[in-house]
Amino acid sequence: MKKTCINCGVEFEAIRKDKVYCNKSCKNNMWFKKNKLYKYDYDHKRRLENPEVFAKYTKEFRLRNPDKRYFYDKKLLQKSFKHRFYKSCLTAIKKSYLRGNIETKCKYFLFLNISYVNLKKHLISTLPLGYEWSDYLSGKLHIDHIKPHSLFEYESCSDESFKECWSINNLRLLEKEKNIKKSNYYED
Repeated sequence: MKKTCINCGVEFEAIRKDKVYCNKSCKNNMWFKKNKLYKYDYDHKRRLENPEVFAKYTKEFRLRNPDKRYFYDKKLLQKSFKHRFYKSCLTAIKKSYLRGNIETKCKYFLFLNISYVNLKKHLISTLPLGYEWSDYLSGKLHIDHIKPHSLFEYESCSDESFKECWSINNLRLLEKEKNIKKSNYYED
C-alpha cells in the first residue's frame, strides 16, 4: 500500500499499516524535532561526564570543517554584541601594539576607559616567567580574562558587568596553550 511520509512528504510503499515514515532517518529526524529539549539535556549531560572525549571530537571537527567554524563565527558576530565586541577589541588592541603607536585613537580604549600606556604597563607586569612583550605580539601569549568573559551578561558598553569584565584588573597575559586549555574555567 502507498503512504506519504509524515516527515519529508515522500510517497513510499508501506509493508505495515502503522508505518508512517519512509525510512529510519525520517523517523529519527521527527523524534529529534519533537524532543529538542530532551536531546539538548542528554547531550549536555554527556558533555559534562566526558569533557575530554568531547574536547577531542570538537578539535577534530574544527580541523575537518574549517568553513563551518568560519560561518559559525560570522553568525555570532552578526547576532551578539558581546561576541562582536570581544573579537573586535582584542584585534584592535593587538594591532595598536603591533603598530607601536601610542597616539592611536582606538575607540576600544575609550569603551574600556583605560589608556594604551596603562594597559601595556599592566599586561607587561603580568608576563609569565621566561616571556617577553614580543612573545605577545608574535602570538605565543594571549590576553586572558581572569574571570572569563563568558560568565558576564551584558548587552552594551554601559552595563556594569561589561565594565567588570573588561576591567584592567581582570586582564592578564597567559601562554597560548594554557589559555586555550583554561577555556571558561574560573575559581573564586
